[in-house]
Amino acid sequence: MEIAVKKKKFTVDDYYLLAEAGIISYDDRVELINGEIIEMSPHNPPHSVCISRLTMLFASQLVGKAIVSVQLSLTLDNYNEPEPDLVLYKHRDDFYEGERSKPENALLVVEVANTTIKYDRGVKRELYAKAGIPEYWIVDVKNQLLERYTLPEKGQFSRKEILDKKTSAKLSQLDFTVELKKVFG
Repeated sequence: MEIAVKKKKFTVDDYYLLAEAGIISYDDRVELINGEIIEMSPHNPPHSVCISRLTMLFASQLVGKAIVSVQLSLTLDNYNEPEPDLVLYKHRDDFYEGERSKPENALLVVEVANTTIKYDRGVKRELYAKAGIPEYWIVDVKNQLLERYTLPEKGQFSRKEILDKKTSAKLSQLDFTVELKKVFG
């Protein structure tokens, strides 16, 4: 007789308990995806530079309009808490103090992809669409392209655009346009 093997899926609460117990550190480069603790890729210069450029662009132009969150957790549901490279949240004077981040407060999620593009196009895109994130960007550092996904419906984004560094991207939720040459340098 063969016994079925079951995986133990961790919830977001379990994940935080593991951190409080010291089993995982708050400094560890991990995220909770589909109930599993996943190690994230290490930073490399092209990835880090792109995140810094995006942060400066958004932070300098969106004061009082949005909250810029860089590489912090976004709680999507009970089994998913990714750590996107950048999230724009609806502006609130209290910066959501005392609350976990929620998808309904997000305006834009950005993943900068240098070595993880398949994962960002697959697993991450699906998670963000299912959570109803209104706009998702994959910044393809290697090819200097922006994949822009909008209009989440029935767990998928119904619109996709590929933009190069000679163009601009207008955010669907804010009156703000990003010149992509400033993102890619």
